[in-house]
Amino acid sequence: MNALHGYQNATEKISLRASQIEYLEKSVDFTMELLKYTSYTNYTDVLTSEVNLLSAQLNSINDKLQQLDAVVSLYESLGGGWKH
Repeated sequence: MNALHGYQNATEKISLRASQIEYLEKSVDFTMELLKYTSYTNYTDVLTSEVNLLSAQLNSINDKLQQLDAVVSLYESLGGGWKH
């Protein structure tokens, strides 16, 4: 049942990562607005928030890859796949 557990974990991570990405997108927007209208931030803060967003997006891709890999493993463990 490792494949099933891996699939469930990856699915949960995808859901959580989607929320994280949503909040980081808002963070980038807010930081850009702060840059325009106040002196409390600088462009480095904008770049930092964009780097955090990019990192989360890349991790989201990795989470999806893990989920798909778990599906393949689950299918193989149930007897599916090619015979050579």
